[in-house]
Amino acid sequence: MLVNLFAPSVFAGITGEFASAAERDYLFSESVFDTVINQEVVSAFATGTILSAPAGDIAMVLGLEKQVLDIDSIPDFIADQGLLVDFTSNGGAKGEQIVEEAFFEFGVPLLAGLKFAQELNLEFSGRHTSTTNKNGYKGTESTDSGKTFSVKMSYRPIDDLLLRATRGTAFRAPNLRETALRDETDTINVYDYCYAPRGAVALDNETGQYTYFRDRDFRDEQTINNCIAAGLDPVNMGHTLFTNNPSRSPNPYSAEYLTGGAVGLNSETSDSITFGLVYDIPYANLFANYDGTQNTTIGITRYELTVMDSIIELSPGYINYQCYVQSNQLNSPFCDKITRDATTGDILSVSTGFLNRDEETANGIDFNILHTSTLNIGSNAYDFGIDVTANTIRERNLKYVNDDGVVTLNEYATEPGFPKWNIFTRAFLELGDFRLTWQTNYMSRVDQDPDDVDQWGSAYGFGTINEETGNRELITADTCYGTTKDAEANDTTQVPVGDVLCRDIGFIKSYVTHNASLYYYKDNLIVGLGVRNVFDREPPMVDPSEIDSKSNAPLGYGYSLNGRNYFLNVQYNF
Repeated sequence: MLVNLFAPSVFAGITGEFASAAERDYLFSESVFDTVINQEVVSAFATGTILSAPAGDIAMVLGLEKQVLDIDSIPDFIADQGLLVDFTSNGGAKGEQIVEEAFFEFGVPLLAGLKFAQELNLEFSGRHTSTTNKNGYKGTESTDSGKTFSVKMSYRPIDDLLLRATRGTAFRAPNLRETALRDETDTINVYDYCYAPRGAVALDNETGQYTYFRDRDFRDEQTINNCIAAGLDPVNMGHTLFTNNPSRSPNPYSAEYLTGGAVGLNSETSDSITFGLVYDIPYANLFANYDGTQNTTIGITRYELTVMDSIIELSPGYINYQCYVQSNQLNSPFCDKITRDATTGDILSVSTGFLNRDEETANGIDFNILHTSTLNIGSNAYDFGIDVTANTIRERNLKYVNDDGVVTLNEYATEPGFPKWNIFTRAFLELGDFRLTWQTNYMSRVDQDPDDVDQWGSAYGFGTINEETGNRELITADTCYGTTKDAEANDTTQVPVGDVLCRDIGFIKSYVTHNASLYYYKDNLIVGLGVRNVFDREPPMVDPSEIDSKSNAPLGYGYSLNGRNYFLNVQYNF
């Protein structure tokens, strides 16, 4: 089929149209991908009181459960071959998972109704899980099993104060997509960080010869050293400009992309500890004329979580970036998944799929405050409340160990995506069948990893003085103004703007947004309308070369990218 891309109709109107319907049908199509999932669950359990104790009845639950899950992906020809633009071939998953579990739980009241022990309760539960995954494409089978437990204790020394603590483990076997996804080999574009950037190799005005200018190379020393460690030449790769036949190779360029269900994945396991308190302010004891309309509850919880062997799916770009930009001397375990041509050094393939992350840790503190009261306006009384939820991250780490036993620890607390403080407040007022709500969201400032912060530089490539050598380093900062046209001159005379040293913005400022809504509740009907981002607050501006962003707005971190927007919800329960 010949398509006339220069037909007059293509340039007519805003979107244009092809000369014939046949041409359009040839270029545009739909893809249908069906997935059939069958699940069978058989369970049996017994519950009841096994013993009466002075503090209360001891309750128990015993149970067995078996689940059988079948998945069968049915792609059409277009999806199977990856014929749509920006889509790779996708055969989906085909396989079966069998999960067999046995579990128990006990609830034991230890003390009740005593001085400084209004209640003391203990809950203990355990579970054994056995899984079998079958890959319908390869015929392979993997099995795993694990035991988990949970212990919860709550202690109320006085009526107004509750102390609580938990300790538990969790287990998750690889699912069918992670083990039964069809192997795929496709072609993608990859950016080679070891190719000399186009602007770094240019004609020298004085010599007339192509020259490498380090001050124009945006790559940092760590990336360049990684390329050298890989046996590559970060100055000469990607071009032949220093020869008699000068040319440049495209970057990005095509390479193979390998993915599929993994064999030998470990199950995810976790260990968690929480402890905290809930305190109800005793207004009745503090104020003689307390009428019961004021109530305040304060909650504080400290949590510590460690996840071992968490299963992640990697993208080729992530693997490439982690290896050549984030690692030091290629110590990232992801570098083993990149294969290069032994002669040219070009990337031949990137293996993705699924793998186990060695360890992920998180700990922090949650704060909760809920205050409710009654407002008297004229002769009417209205319920009013303020709810504050805050979280502060103390630790957020990822640990990788490569085949040689080299440990890479990445710390993300207070970096983009993990602000030290997240605070959500909600004020609400009940007006009969109506509820008026005002919300405020706050995220604290986040900064790049200190190792990734650029050095100070200028538009002319003059950086700071190296204290060890005494020489001024050549560091070009692309955000510096440098010079501009003299507004008072009649020609193109340039004058300095004034900035001497600057560097890319590697932080995101603190951010506050407000939402407002009004809901109506009547029997089975709920109607709500409201405004998100009331003051149309734009997200903080960042440098896309330092922080994942679009049009200088950070992506994927919870900032409002759509500005002020309105919503209307209608719900009716039959």
